[in-house]
Amino acid sequence: MPPKAQPGEGIVVVLDVGPGVRASTETSFFSQAKKCLTNILQRKMFAEKCKDQVGVVLFGTDGTDNNLASGDQYRHITVLREIMTVDWDMMNEVDQLPYGKATADWLDALVVAMDLLHDPDGMRFSSKKIVLMTDFSGEFSDDQASKIIAGLTNSGIELSVIGPEIVDEDNSDDDMDGPGSSNGAPKNGSTGNPINWNGKPKTAIQLAGEALITRIVSEVDGIICSFDEAIPQLIFFQKKSAGSANWNTVLDIGPDFQIAITGKIKVKHSTVPTWKKMHAHDETAAIISETSYHRHDDAQTAVDEAEVIMGYKYGTTLVPFSGRCTSIFAAVCL
Repeated sequence: MPPKAQPGEGIVVVLDVGPGVRASTETSFFSQAKKCLTNILQRKMFAEKCKDQVGVVLFGTDGTDNNLASGDQYRHITVLREIMTVDWDMMNEVDQLPYGKATADWLDALVVAMDLLHDPDGMRFSSKKIVLMTDFSGEFSDDQASKIIAGLTNSGIELSVIGPEIVDEDNSDDDMDGPGSSNGAPKNGSTGNPINWNGKPKTAIQLAGEALITRIVSEVDGIICSFDEAIPQLIFFQKKSAGSANWNTVLDIGPDFQIAITGKIKVKHSTVPTWKKMHAHDETAAIISETSYHRHDDAQTAVDEAEVIMGYKYGTTLVPFSGRCTSIFAAVCL
């Protein structure tokens, strides 16, 4: 029997769309987070033979749409997309993300994301990851923090937090002794709060949220990075690596000497996948091929097809070969 196809990675992006992440500044936290989410989806969509699946959870939405909502629990948290292969519809939905007027608990949003990644048999995903993007400006309740840490660890879910500029103070070790409070003051008694992305000092709620997420990330061995660190990494597309199968053969040296060896392809020629059958809005649409020519300059200046001639490389020199050259060589050969 042929080997079973390996499943892809399961990723849930948890995004804050509440009023706290938007401001009148040119570059808001929301716009940066949206750009980061778009880059994540593009990497998965345009990767060759990518089996990874992505889900999107929004918190701070006006409404509530998740499987855990009951009464006042898990309010203003919306599952925009269940975990699935990235397609054009998902890209369009992310491009038109709604603005929320409510605030929601980012810890509750993490629980909703963990529920989407529930895989009791371990057959659905090869690995699991949650990407959280918020500035922690909304109130939260830390009564589930220990359970969330245990759930992330036991389920093997990797946690990545993108966005907040968290200052790691050497003299604030007491902040790691326990979870923060949503209404507590800074523990070190300092009155000079770090500056938020909107140019204002961070609130006590933000400092408490950052202290708590730092503790969670530390205990689950996750990562925290800023947009400046994350976005440059996400704009590059890396081909999915795949190992080649080994084969046994015999190396003949002369007529009487043989060595049993194992062969393996280490390096091979890579071709760019064609888009003729990929990523079309309408699968029944007719494919029309268009060819254009451009100069190798910064402006990529377009060149008319009539002005294009053949060229051959002689070492590092490009030698033009026009139709007149072709006729001359034909006459010489005759």
